[in-house]
Amino acid sequence: MVVVAVHNAGNTVLLIALATTLPRQIEMTYELHLLASGWNDFIAIWTRFAGVAANMLPQPDQKFDDRIKFDRLVLREGEHANVVSSVNDALHIVQAQPTGRINIRGGNGAGKSSLLASLKTEMRKRAFYWPPSDRLAFKFTGGVVPVDVEDSDDGETIVVADTMDKKLGFSTGERQLRSLEEIVNSTDAQVYLLDEWDANLDAANKDKADALVDALAARARVVEISHRDVG
Repeated sequence: MVVVAVHNAGNTVLLIALATTLPRQIEMTYELHLLASGWNDFIAIWTRFAGVAANMLPQPDQKFDDRIKFDRLVLREGEHANVVSSVNDALHIVQAQPTGRINIRGGNGAGKSSLLASLKTEMRKRAFYWPPSDRLAFKFTGGVVPVDVEDSDDGETIVVADTMDKKLGFSTGERQLRSLEEIVNSTDAQVYLLDEWDANLDAANKDKADALVDALAARARVVEISHRDVG
């Protein structure tokens, strides 16, 4: 408007028209500013939604199974040791029987946990996957999701909640045993994938947990990695 007014300084009619429409011009400029700001906000929100969706349904890693060193793994079922060369081979062994325990054996870095994760991907909702460090909300914790642990004055490790550092009152071993009890009593899956279910248990509690895993294996297929298995 300033440029137009300068170039038409002698045109009284045009200058009067510009002055008359000035409030509307300012209003239109403000509305255009709001439109531009709103569009930027919309793009930002849309980008965040896209990020959430990508995290909920991430693209599969095509090379994930390459981390599994099948030549260093054994799937032991009772006294029988199965050697596999692919996830499909392992899947076939898991699905061969409706019940029973299969123990994945192998040295550190062989890809035992990666194999469990791949089996979960293949079996989807048919399998219940329990990783060694879970963020699951169990009933016995009141639905609180633990996020960390801390050491108490007597040296015992206590599970801490995700809000206000509220102590749940369970050691990591106690929580692991209680979690396993709840899995046995409150879930119903065809296959259970248990990754180092005995990692934080002493000998007495390991025996209790082992009995719970036996109870699962009596009604479903259990594929497990035991923390105390060697090679």
